[in-house]
Amino acid sequence: KLNQFITEMRTNNTELNNIKVYPNPVSTLIVIDGIDKAEFSVFSLDGKKLISIINANALNVQNLDAGLYFLEIKKGNFSSTVKIVKD
Repeated sequence: KLNQFITEMRTNNTELNNIKVYPNPVSTLIVIDGIDKAEFSVFSLDGKKLISIINANALNVQNLDAGLYFLEIKKGNFSSTVKIVKD
C-alpha cells in the first residue's frame, strides 16, 4: 500500500496541515505535496544543514548516505519537522 510510505504532517497551523512527504523511506527523490511557497531543509542527526531549497515540490536526496534525517518545512513564521529515512 502506498499509504505506508506517506508521512502526513499535522500541526496547529492550517498552512502546514495535511502536507504529505513521500516516499519514506526514500532512495532518490522525496516529494512534498500540500504546500506552496515554502522552504525545505534536510538536516543530519547532528543538526548540520545538508540541503536547502525554496518553492519546490521535490528534493533530490540521492547523494545522501543511508540513514535518518530531518526534513524541516518552513512557511512564514511557522515550521514543522518530519523524520525521513534514506535507503
